[in-house]
Amino acid sequence: MANVQYGGFRPWGTLSGGEGVFPRPLRGEVANNNSTGIFKYDILTAVSDGTVVAAAAADNGKLVGVCIGASFVKSDGKRYPSDFIPASTTFTPTTVGSVNASWVDFYPLTTDLVMEVDGSSSTGITTVAGAIGLIQENCDLATGSGDTTTGVSAMTLDISTHNTTTFNFRIISISNYPVADIGIPAAINDVTITRAKYLVVCNEGILPGYSASGI
Repeated sequence: MANVQYGGFRPWGTLSGGEGVFPRPLRGEVANNNSTGIFKYDILTAVSDGTVVAAAAADNGKLVGVCIGASFVKSDGKRYPSDFIPASTTFTPTTVGSVNASWVDFYPLTTDLVMEVDGSSSTGITTVAGAIGLIQENCDLATGSGDTTTGVSAMTLDISTHNTTTFNFRIISISNYPVADIGIPAAINDVTITRAKYLVVCNEGILPGYSASGI
């Protein structure tokens, strides 16, 4: 049976507080006519003008948050809440700080924030033991086109990059692991196929705790 496809990096909790405990959310602006849409549970990257964008795997050291909601001003001049901001959304005045700017709310990627994410593939992972062996290894994120119907991210964890060298995220556990001990059928999260669910923390953030350098 295939794993259920969810989307993006879903906030799970924190290392210090446990499941369901999250940091206080922050708000970020999205630049006028930004070419890439931002979807719920997208990982965000900090930009030098103070705005944020959807992250790419190459955004090492600049990851700042995970989107949990958004709002933007439509052509009728009114602001609407949304799970995503469409690509190329415009507003006036177009400058950063505009009262009509597009906004995203996000949980900051502290070293403490834990997220559940689907693995992009089962590359080389054919057994439960193989999946367990990924714990404490690192992986980059994989991007994709978010769903404009649900507003949810298409980002996944690029399992094919797993290594001990530095990448975007550290795998700290398998979601619903160990299934045998808690009575959950293995079909809930089959780690030998695409969309296996992992718990991760950020490895390449910009907030203090990762680096003292700004942007």
